[in-house]
Amino acid sequence: MRGGFTLLETIFASVLFGFIILFIANLYPSSIVAVRRGETQIIADNCAQAILEDLRSRSFYNVSTLSPPAYEKWTYGETDFTPTVEIAYESDASLEPYLKIATVTVTWDFQRRTNKVVHTMYLHNVTR
Repeated sequence: MRGGFTLLETIFASVLFGFIILFIANLYPSSIVAVRRGETQIIADNCAQAILEDLRSRSFYNVSTLSPPAYEKWTYGETDFTPTVEIAYESDASLEPYLKIATVTVTWDFQRRTNKVVHTMYLHNVTR
């Protein structure tokens, strides 16, 4: 009796090994894409937060609802992030002189899809 492998066992082991290699090879590119997508999401969130902090640092009366401040686009790597700012008064008429709503929307293209992040903050004119 010989102690070698049969042809069928060798073919089966080769096919199984090939599937495992293909599975691992397909995981690598998809994980790179997921990391890049998360990275662009974090950059967009940071951009929106920086703009909201800038608005928060301004005087209540210097933030106009008619002409909100304009911000330039941010570029990170090959991705352009375009922020837009909307300022509105609170819908409750009694709070209008004291409360504004700032909404920052950051849009960017990633893999032929347009993504966006929306952050909202209340600006108030209440003395401490």
